[in-house]
Amino acid sequence: MPTSTAFDVLGARVGELRRMFLPEEFDPTGSYPEEQTTQTFAFRLLAHAEIEGFLEDRAKELSKTALAAWRNGKKPSTSLVSLVAFSGLEHRTPPGTLAAPQPSQSKTWPKEVELDERIVAAVTAFHRRLSQNHGIKEENLLGILLPIGLSTGDIDPTLLAELNSLGSDRGTTAHTSVQHVTIVPDPRDELKRVQRILEQLQAVDIKLETLESECS
Repeated sequence: MPTSTAFDVLGARVGELRRMFLPEEFDPTGSYPEEQTTQTFAFRLLAHAEIEGFLEDRAKELSKTALAAWRNGKKPSTSLVSLVAFSGLEHRTPPGTLAAPQPSQSKTWPKEVELDERIVAAVTAFHRRLSQNHGIKEENLLGILLPIGLSTGDIDPTLLAELNSLGSDRGTTAHTSVQHVTIVPDPRDELKRVQRILEQLQAVDIKLETLESECS
């Protein structure tokens, strides 16, 4: 199965960042002018942002597709079940009455008795968490991918390690003045790490495409 348009755009965007901020030819000795350090940091920060945006956008789009499939034809999917299972919401057992026992409860009562309402609440909660996500480390990735149907076997531990590395370095870069940098980044190493991440994300993207096709 081919990759998504979103993944292709991610690859193209990383290519643009490479041309904008990294040298056309890498120095085998790792010696670069001082301004290259700033440009390499810019590549790191912006590549991180592109990867984070890609993951969040793909997850949100898939969750919308799963919800639409349910609304249009009551079609269940792995993504929909996962969204409910990982919603973090309290799903109480059925109440003792079909109608709200008190007038003050009438507005929220459908969430107690209607399956559709509980599904919508789960998707809404997921979108809220996505909007509050800040990062691509392991905890961020699991919070994005598991609720939309990826299994633990679909997530390569090597990918987690690479994302943890980039996420940590991104945090350090964002909170450290270039004047106080103690470890100067190598442009070639930065590019290779991002390329490895894209290679590993390709398998994730294809799995997301499979999950999305399940909804159609």
